[in-house]
Amino acid sequence: MEYVVLILFSIFVSYHYSYNGLSTRKYKYAYITLFLYCVLLFGLRYRVGIDTLNYMYSYSMQPTLDTLEWEKINTYRYAPLFMLLVATCRSITTDFWLLQITVSVIFNSCLLIFLKRQVSNPFLAFSLFFFMNGLYFNTEILRESLAVGVFLLNIDNLIKHKWMSYYILAIVSLMFHFSAIIVFLFPFFTKVRFNWQFLVLLLIFTLLRKYFEVFTIGMISMENVMERIDEFYLLIDSERLNANWLILVIIQTVMVPIVVIVINKMTIKVKQELEFILCIYLFLGLGCVYYQIIFQRFTNYVLLVLIVVMAEMLSSKVLENKYKILIISLFIIAYSYTYIRHERYERWYPYHSVFNPEKDFDRETMWFEEYGRTE
Repeated sequence: MEYVVLILFSIFVSYHYSYNGLSTRKYKYAYITLFLYCVLLFGLRYRVGIDTLNYMYSYSMQPTLDTLEWEKINTYRYAPLFMLLVATCRSITTDFWLLQITVSVIFNSCLLIFLKRQVSNPFLAFSLFFFMNGLYFNTEILRESLAVGVFLLNIDNLIKHKWMSYYILAIVSLMFHFSAIIVFLFPFFTKVRFNWQFLVLLLIFTLLRKYFEVFTIGMISMENVMERIDEFYLLIDSERLNANWLILVIIQTVMVPIVVIVINKMTIKVKQELEFILCIYLFLGLGCVYYQIIFQRFTNYVLLVLIVVMAEMLSSKVLENKYKILIISLFIIAYSYTYIRHERYERWYPYHSVFNPEKDFDRETMWFEEYGRTE
């Protein structure tokens, strides 16, 4: 019910914003309400999210500011900035909720600021994001969500070629999670467009993927690299390496961006300055099909750009309804998987807060089966 309230509120405000208009004051109040609800919902959750359980399990083992060994900051399990954040929260209270609510404030602030900057109807964009991966970002990948949040604020620097500012914030992202190393490569793709040269590049990548796989396997087998990327290259669960999973990945990371790019280029051509990031998303998405260990997390950094373009297209009064129906239909097919597969959704439902701290048996069992941990 808690999640339903959030999505219905954002859809309701999105509709009125698009068709009836909202005064500046009402728009501001609605946006603040959305922010506060997200912060409280995810910041005060109790044992919701499998990776949240991992963070809670190790939280008591982390140092405080008094016991943090600054000279060894680069050797801790977490990236330096996240380690500093954990130590700060631990110095204030041993309760995990403070870290949760701090992460929730930072990520959702970055997210909503980004959407307000980039989209004419940020409530629609938020609805799309929450349906796609909102629960995942807010409960499963806490460190990476902070890195992604900082990158979202950095996209303007990327578009405007403000390289000094861009790389400073890129370093901040990296200090939250080592997967942010990918954003250091994005400036080299600013000239890329969805054209025949790009399609040839994708074809070459497909044909040479075996050689790429040999290289990357050699790289990630190095013990020092494994330590530096903080368990980034974890093996995916075997149940996800089947035909159904492959089809789902192709739809989500290849078909959806291609349909959005093609329809946009054929029709209204909105947010053309973001086209090169959509090409990056498509490249990384194709990489997920062949070598998901490397590419799956990288797509998190560019997912919101796809959502921005989709929201602008769906908000447009110029784009024909047949194209909107096609985009919405493909979107539902691609991302409804989370809500129809019980083994996936039980990560987040039922919801419990710190005010009614209950353990869900199915979730705790899943945690034990995946990580061999219990508490």
